[in-house]
Amino acid sequence: MNKFIKELPRALFISFSIFVVLLIIRFLSGQEVAFNNFLKLFFLYTMLYGLTLYYANAIVFMGLDHVFKIERFTPKRLLIGFVASFVISIFTVYLLRVFTSVIIEGQTFSEFSNQD
Repeated sequence: MNKFIKELPRALFISFSIFVVLLIIRFLSGQEVAFNNFLKLFFLYTMLYGLTLYYANAIVFMGLDHVFKIERFTPKRLLIGFVASFVISIFTVYLLRVFTSVIIEGQTFSEFSNQD
């Protein structure tokens, strides 16, 4: 548990940086950036996704560090890390989409699963 708490500042920094970059992209593409409810929700969703994905992948790589204590940069570990990170990220995004649609936005799971 202590490792996860030590990672919190880095996770917050990366998530906030992603928020800032997305905000700059919105601004540069000509979209309005105003301090309103949309910006607050945009920030909260960005932090939710950023922190969750960061920790999901941190768990994968901490596990790999435990298994590959000596050989940290072998092709086998890099391949396993890439595939595991990809699969975990896809699964985590799916769970986050279910959470935001069903729990936060109040859709039923049937409505969520029938979206195009």
